[in-house]
Amino acid sequence: MRAIKVFAHLGCSPANIPDYHLAIAKLLRIVVIERIVIMNVVIPNEILTATRMTEGEMKQEIAVMLFQKEKLTLAQASRFAGINRIAFQYVLASRQISVHYGVEDFEQDITNLRAMGRL
Repeated sequence: MRAIKVFAHLGCSPANIPDYHLAIAKLLRIVVIERIVIMNVVIPNEILTATRMTEGEMKQEIAVMLFQKEKLTLAQASRFAGINRIAFQYVLASRQISVHYGVEDFEQDITNLRAMGRL
């Protein structure tokens, strides 16, 4: 069973894996590669049809939502949406969603620029 292999790789034995974890792993087809979890989410065609969205539009909507909830950074959200950062920023701007850029981000940018010798 593929799910058991995944959990065994994470240090779990089949005896202590709850049934619902196995069901979730099977549903999402989780694959673990060197501690990186790759998760494939299957969105049925009936959902895409009901929402009148393409696969790309659905990914973009999910990326915007996760960015807005501060679950993903700008870079992560744009990669998830499959578009470059500038294009993702245009999407955010068109919806009047501000880019999260606080003092910590600014300080990190200054540190990075200094480390690169650009400041």
